[in-house]
Amino acid sequence: MALECGAVLSDHDNPMQKVSIPSEWELWAVACRALEEEGENVAGFLAERVAHFADEDDQAGVTVWLAIAGRVRRLLERPRSFSEIH
Repeated sequence: MALECGAVLSDHDNPMQKVSIPSEWELWAVACRALEEEGENVAGFLAERVAHFADEDDQAGVTVWLAIAGRVRRLLERPRSFSEIH
């Protein structure tokens, strides 16, 4: 899977380049895709992404992947059907 949000956020060749933060829609789209593709392994996948950007000292990448992880958590906590709401 190629979910490389951090590549959008930083350019190690030019650290003064303006950082582009993904939109709310993009964060939710990546969260949905990660959940679809990784399934039960999504927590490990997200931890690997956060660790990767932390190892690269890319705080923007860490921040984005933590935001994605929060959205995945919210997706997992939502009711599965209308009957679970009532």
